[in-house]
Amino acid sequence: MTETPVISLKYTLSLLLILLAGCASPSSPDTSEAALDETRFTRDVLVEDIDEPMQMDFDETGRVYWVERKGGVRRYDGSVTTLGTIPTDHAGEGGLLGLQLAPDFATSRHIYFYFGAPGEGRMHLSRLTLGPDDALDLASEIVLLTIPYERGSHMGGGMTWDAAGNLYLSTGDNSDATQYTPIHWTAPGGVGQDAQRSAANTNDLRGKILRIHPEPDGRYTIPDGNLFPPGTAKTRPEIYTMGDRNPWRVSIDSKTGYLHWGEVGPDAGADSSGVGPRGYDEFNIAKAAGNFGWPYGIGYGLPYNSYDYEAHRHGEPFDLANPINPSPNNTGLTELPPAQPAFIAYPYGVSEEYPQMNSGGRNAVGGPIFHRSDFPAGATSVFPDYFEDRWFIVDFVRNWIMTVAMDDARTKVLSMERFLPAELYSSPIDMDFGPNGELYVLEYGTQWFRRNADARLSRISYNAGNRAPIVRLAVERSAGAVPFDVRFTTERLMDYDNERLTPSWRVIDEQGEVVHESTFGIPKVVLNRPGIYQAILSATDAAGAIGSDTLQLIAGNEPPEVALRVAGNQTFYFPGTSVSIGVDAQDREDGAGVQPEVTYEYVPAGMTPAEAAEAAGLPPDVSVRHVKAETIIAGSDCRTCHTIDTPSAGPAFRAVAQKYRGDETAPDRLAQKIVRGGSGVWGELPMPAHPALTPVEAGILARYVLDLAEPTTGPMALTGGSFTASPPKVAGGWNGQQQVDQPGSYFIRAAYTDRGANGVPALTARDAHLLRYPLIAPETADFYNDGVTYTPSRDPGFIIAEDGAYAVYRGIDLTGVGAIEVHALTRFYTWSHFQGGTVEVRLDAPDGPLAGPPAEKPVVDPEQGLGGGDQGAPSRPVFFIAEPPATVALDRVSGIHDLYLVFRNPAVTGEQALMLLTGIGFTPAP
Repeated sequence: MTETPVISLKYTLSLLLILLAGCASPSSPDTSEAALDETRFTRDVLVEDIDEPMQMDFDETGRVYWVERKGGVRRYDGSVTTLGTIPTDHAGEGGLLGLQLAPDFATSRHIYFYFGAPGEGRMHLSRLTLGPDDALDLASEIVLLTIPYERGSHMGGGMTWDAAGNLYLSTGDNSDATQYTPIHWTAPGGVGQDAQRSAANTNDLRGKILRIHPEPDGRYTIPDGNLFPPGTAKTRPEIYTMGDRNPWRVSIDSKTGYLHWGEVGPDAGADSSGVGPRGYDEFNIAKAAGNFGWPYGIGYGLPYNSYDYEAHRHGEPFDLANPINPSPNNTGLTELPPAQPAFIAYPYGVSEEYPQMNSGGRNAVGGPIFHRSDFPAGATSVFPDYFEDRWFIVDFVRNWIMTVAMDDARTKVLSMERFLPAELYSSPIDMDFGPNGELYVLEYGTQWFRRNADARLSRISYNAGNRAPIVRLAVERSAGAVPFDVRFTTERLMDYDNERLTPSWRVIDEQGEVVHESTFGIPKVVLNRPGIYQAILSATDAAGAIGSDTLQLIAGNEPPEVALRVAGNQTFYFPGTSVSIGVDAQDREDGAGVQPEVTYEYVPAGMTPAEAAEAAGLPPDVSVRHVKAETIIAGSDCRTCHTIDTPSAGPAFRAVAQKYRGDETAPDRLAQKIVRGGSGVWGELPMPAHPALTPVEAGILARYVLDLAEPTTGPMALTGGSFTASPPKVAGGWNGQQQVDQPGSYFIRAAYTDRGANGVPALTARDAHLLRYPLIAPETADFYNDGVTYTPSRDPGFIIAEDGAYAVYRGIDLTGVGAIEVHALTRFYTWSHFQGGTVEVRLDAPDGPLAGPPAEKPVVDPEQGLGGGDQGAPSRPVFFIAEPPATVALDRVSGIHDLYLVFRNPAVTGEQALMLLTGIGFTPAP
């Protein structure tokens, strides 16, 4: 494989949407228009590398203001201006969380902020003034409200205005994350462990959405219609909604005046008999002031069970129509308003109601309701009428934007559709329409381990008029010795408006001199003089709009060639054996002086072929050690509680690694804790459960964290043409008590950079080869049929759901393989619907020849497995039962094949399934 430098091709969003439109999976067909033309939308990233952005707002000119959790206040109007920094306590989930410009900002220059005051243990809702020099005047602060908090968890912070000039503020219940309802307590006063002291307390401002009317003098009045009239004993008149766990972004529908918001729910992945329902996130609508039920219920009016504090056991389900707050930590009313159900509720697993929401981690944010009448007549980028009256909602973890069509009464969802499904976001934390009609998305970022390099401000614009042509230019080779015969391999000229296009080809040298120019066909170009050239293809439509693409050509230096050769099995290495490597390299100009650099690196978390392909272009000395763990972390909520070196809501990862250094049982125990959650090791704040992670993924994260205790090991130079594959030993095995190999991969790379020639730059050729540990993850399947239930967001796992289900793993080398071990679970967490079955391994087709005799996978006895669980689990809780694999002994099979794993159990019906697949192992022949 040869690599030479080229200038990256520039693809427009429109082209990507055309290529990827097949990824969309709306809940129902488009009935209002024959086809919503997504090619008319363009997403631009305006600002990158933002430090933990939280909320944004716009002034009347369309300039964007946002706050950052550590106190930064910034503005974008083509460039970024720092307006000031508000000192803030940003421990845990606290910090500078909310921002709203005053309705009269153009004249008053007032901005409202919600932040943790340093050293006070209080959140401030304050008004500050932006000075004429665009500097925030900290001395101008007027504090409207203070809200005590015990520690930085569930802080809320969303703010918005209604048409009457009322300010809304969301506040979290300030309670720790729990699997089910936090109505128990062990700390004095129920600190962090009794949401009845906050969300269900009519005399406490936490776990609420507040509504006040700020006055010009810095004070506020109470609008009519809040939940409790002023003067009502044991209540706070600022409360508009109560019974909120962690309400996030709040929006007002300008048509109805109703309040909309997203709310983050508890963590349980399954219902628990005698305790209550699994966790749900919610999108809610308040047509008037009310109680939304937390911590007595969740979702669509699903009640939790009460708790007997003397007997220390759960009792009868709460009556949500007549909720009672019996907590000794309650300072408000005992009898509460009736609890209202959620408008939309969705769990970790795939929602039967809204499967398009996918599954996995969840974090409901909220978003605006679109009405064309909200924008001035001169707005140039207003979305089409198709979106009229739709609620735009976003999930912080799942990284999607949905549009929700609602009935006029706002009692039910008419349809829910993915908005621009080809777009990839990085944890959207706020979203709103600007005054010109564009949709702005503030992205918190997923690459926390790279200092939030992908935290950014994006803008999605709609173009109802003429669109520029789409141009794509490619070349067979971008470099070569002179005479260099340039062969253009792709000419893509298209126009979404179906206008006639006029193409223009140009090739220019380093001095800007045109060496070729033409206006038709694919030209033949021969470069006879060494140098660096630019090839440019442009196209002009009838309206004068131009699209173009450019790439670099290098004449005078033939690229080198490098090819790796690996002896034996091309897919796997077998621990304890020698891996022999050869490399072929040549360069036309350098002749016999070709000495490629060859390295190998052990990657503890393993790599997939796709990940290896992405990393193949990296220099041989650049480590890819934890690429898989970082991918999992980027898609989870780990970054909200942990950093590598600095304590946050949770301990620093490196501190965890040092604590367990040398403990051989730590990887298995930490993997279980990652999935189940826990508390008490690093203080009172518990670690939330992550039931959406598979045991394999939890193990990858545990090994990544523990590996931080050791000195970093990067790529090693290959000497002597071979190395011994020796992955470290860790605790594991089917019973968790054995010393087993860590299932990492070896990534082998070769590269040669020539010495340049004829005055043009040096060129580099690279090749790479991946050898995987002989245990692969089920979700790396190249194809699986409808009998398999799996979603890319990792929950509920790779489930074999039907008789005849199969998964395909293409291009697997069986050279030297003696048996295939199919690892699966028939007991996991609280699930008990698995029935086991027979596993067949077939070659090259679902009905192809058997690789060996089929193997049985029976259901295990849960009493023989590992215990676990937490509050609300069954009397004998089951986390997962580590089970022996089903082993298929190969019958003289060798070479590269597509493997079809076929699962049989004709007795499985209805809600039953066969098993949860966790891994496929390959053992060497004797």
